Amino acid sequence: MSVLFGGVAAACWWLPGTRTGNRPDPDRGAFVIGIAVLWLVIMLRMVNQAVGTTRLTPDHVHLRGLVMRRSIPWAEITRFEERRRTTPRAGPYWQVRLHRANGRPLTMPGFHTSGRRDHAFAENLRRLNGYRASVTDAVRPPRS
Repeated sequence: MSVLFGGVAAACWWLPGTRTGNRPDPDRGAFVIGIAVLWLVIMLRMVNQAVGTTRLTPDHVHLRGLVMRRSIPWAEITRFEERRRTTPRAGPYWQVRLHRANGRPLTMPGFHTSGRRDHAFAENLRRLNGYRASVTDAVRPPRS
């Protein structure tokens, strides 16, 4: 993907007709900068998911990535979801998303696998759901 973006940006900049006199065409320059910014956002998101960490505490789930730091209270989390994604070259991989009470899902950094039968991933997901159930039960007021 990054090679594709780099190739498109280079082709747009260096193909014939991209220069007016000795100066680059300003419209093409803006297009190349737009492609480069889009590529940077995609790369930062990938790196954030790969090197990020998720830490559980009795009060919050702390999500930490390269450019992101969030702390979400357990009371806001409604469920965890295993999500399958596919890339053209690398094939399928699985991530975990947490769903919040406001309806907005969030992918948990550092919690992914490329193997469907990854027992450690399944065990960690089971532990995560069990921990959420025990913490939210402790937080809820008793029923009358």
